Amino acid sequence: MSFLARNTFTQARSGLSRQAASTSAWGIRHESSSAAAKATVASGSSSSESAPATHYRITLRRSGIGMPDKINRTLQGLGLKKRLQSVYRPIGADMAGAILAVKELVHVENVRRLEEADQMLLSDEEAVWLNEAGEIVDPGKAAKKAPRGYKVVGNVVSELRDQQIKNGSSA
Repeated sequence: MSFLARNTFTQARSGLSRQAASTSAWGIRHESSSAAAKATVASGSSSSESAPATHYRITLRRSGIGMPDKINRTLQGLGLKKRLQSVYRPIGADMAGAILAVKELVHVENVRRLEEADQMLLSDEEAVWLNEAGEIVDPGKAAKKAPRGYKVVGNVVSELRDQQIKNGSSA
């Protein structure tokens, strides 16, 4: 029996529930909201760097085509429709169980929303998300859009027109 199997077996025998043992074995962190609130109050710091993750970022890496109906219904319940699509779901026992049901098809990260006043009013799709290290994971919908219009920066056909553009004259 390998060390990991022995460790998991020991945890299961010590009175932990089956779901808690499997979520810890797969690296999915779950805390109840009251435990997270107590930890925040106990620490007393409101620093954005030490704030705990509040959501899962779930990305569909492999398609559910050809999978049993139960797997496809779980993907649908998570809100995943297309490959490489990401959704944000609050950390909780029900989400951890759904993720474990489709763990071979998805990639999961623990993230939190950027804590600024203007970010709190945005939807989950438009918000900026940070991972536990404080790095930006998703810059939001506005950052992904192409800029509107265009700007002429030079002319490779006519050197005279290129000089006029660079000098700022439009004639």
